[in-house]
Amino acid sequence: MKKKYYFPVFILGAILFFSLYILSRETNVKEIPVKNISVITRGKLSESWENFKQGAEQAGTDLNANIRMISLGNEEANKLEEQIELLEREVNSDADAIVIAPVDHEHMAESLAKMKRNIPVVLVESNVDSKLPYEVIACDNKKMGTALAEEVMRHGNFRKKVLLINGDISCSSVLDREAAFRDTMKISYNEILEWEQADYSSETILNYLQTNNVDVIVAFDTEILENAAKALKEYEDQYPPQLTELYGVGSSSKVIRYLENDNIVSIVVQDDYSMGYLGVRDAINAINGREEKERTEIAFKIVDHEHMYSEENQRLLFPFVR
Repeated sequence: MKKKYYFPVFILGAILFFSLYILSRETNVKEIPVKNISVITRGKLSESWENFKQGAEQAGTDLNANIRMISLGNEEANKLEEQIELLEREVNSDADAIVIAPVDHEHMAESLAKMKRNIPVVLVESNVDSKLPYEVIACDNKKMGTALAEEVMRHGNFRKKVLLINGDISCSSVLDREAAFRDTMKISYNEILEWEQADYSSETILNYLQTNNVDVIVAFDTEILENAAKALKEYEDQYPPQLTELYGVGSSSKVIRYLENDNIVSIVVQDDYSMGYLGVRDAINAINGREEKERTEIAFKIVDHEHMYSEENQRLLFPFVR
């Protein structure tokens, strides 16, 4: 009778031995250290950076990295000085790499060069004037500016008064967009109106509209596009009917709402989600010693009211719903 118990005991012993073997192997496997990636934007961490933030944080989850999102929060401070201060703080703390959207293509170069000697630096959205090779993840902003100008002309805007609200032209992305837009517009015989105000608030834009004749407004940055849309809506509510058209670069929940309500004719949308994700991914690759790419080009699209809810455009406008 005892022989009947030999086989079950043998099986139990084998299972126990195999379990102990697997456990010993797992304890010997080295844990992959968590990387600390500091992501520094060139403005407030507002809705305009939400898709970018979602992409960066998703990359952190996928690639075992701690993502620290840092924005410029002091409106009274000099943006350049504040970003340099934040950059130095992060490098001197526990950051393993920096992902940054530079506020100034000229004056950030020296500070970034110093930091690059110590840890990897990946640039997103904008570049800097430097002989050093940087990994840059951005749209072709000149192509973006050209596409925006062509969209304005596609809607029949020739020999019109076009107001350009450029925002911070010390940022290379805004500078390139505007330069390409102006160059493409030369064939339209439009009169370009220059924005000469010190700020870009909706109140200031509304005041300009009340005292100047404008056929088309073009904004080259998300926050300015939001302000322009708010001002134009208030202006049209006060003085209907108005035929001023608004175009711009950028995407946020406010911009999407204005586009849906026909307050904005068309927008140029870049793939901010991918830019955030790839910025973190390439920073981690650089930490691990992989060869840096010089440039990764991000896609962009023209989106209007009629086509904003196509499947392709929804992936750009609402990437976090994937």
